[in-house]
Amino acid sequence: MEEKSEVSLLDLEPKDVPRSEDTFSLQSVTEEEAVLGRDATKAFMNEDYHECLPILQQLAEKRPNDARVLTNLAVCKFYAA
Repeated sequence: MEEKSEVSLLDLEPKDVPRSEDTFSLQSVTEEEAVLGRDATKAFMNEDYHECLPILQQLAEKRPNDARVLTNLAVCKFYAA
């Protein structure tokens, strides 16, 4: 029986580590999610963080495992505080 060796993340090449863009692109986006994303982006770019926050919260409910949405929500909460 062959013994398995543990692999550290430090041992991996950058090409072997999935990026959030790769994960995100594999998930299909509904039209409703796309509209929410555009609305959130518009509000954020206009520095209207209090308008952006509930939109991102809706999007996070629909995409709870989407790292990009969760990151954007955290950043928006920071600026809205």
